[in-house]
Amino acid sequence: MTRTENEAALVAQASDGDIDAFRELFERYQSPVFHFITKMVGQPEDAEDITQIVFVRVHRKLASLRDKQAFAKWLFTTARNESINHLRRKNAKQAASLEAMQENKMPVEPKNADHHTYNPEQMAAHRDMDDIVQQALNDIPEINRSAFVLGVLEGYSYKEVGAMLGCSVNNVKLRVFRARALLSEKLRPYFGR
Repeated sequence: MTRTENEAALVAQASDGDIDAFRELFERYQSPVFHFITKMVGQPEDAEDITQIVFVRVHRKLASLRDKQAFAKWLFTTARNESINHLRRKNAKQAASLEAMQENKMPVEPKNADHHTYNPEQMAAHRDMDDIVQQALNDIPEINRSAFVLGVLEGYSYKEVGAMLGCSVNNVKLRVFRARALLSEKLRPYFGR
């Protein structure tokens, strides 16, 4: 039995209520889904919450999955969609918070800033490189970011990424190429060239 056939059998068993089968699927995919979501949203704490939401949603809707061999694609699509929803909610909250500060004439600066030495250039210079790279990654359009995260950062083959995202290998290559080009452009001020 191939891995795909084995997985399809596990999915079928889990959709029929077999808790052990679902547990095995969870153990197989929890870490890759968590890492994927972390790269999408940038914060491990948020990624933990979203990962739980994804697996709860998948568990509830598993019986409605028609093509049991498309489980990985469906799972990562659910993870991607939940990540996008999270980012939209977060951006809406930040925009509302910014508007409230502006209405109250409050200065917009970091919470922990030393008011005597606050300098945006110094703050930017001291930001951790991981934060800069993560922000650059977040600025890449989601369609390209997903392929890049799965194929480059998570190490899946382009064929596997294509199966997860529902596109051809050539399309995955194009998305990764575009993501790399955008990432390179965004990081050029920090690394030169």
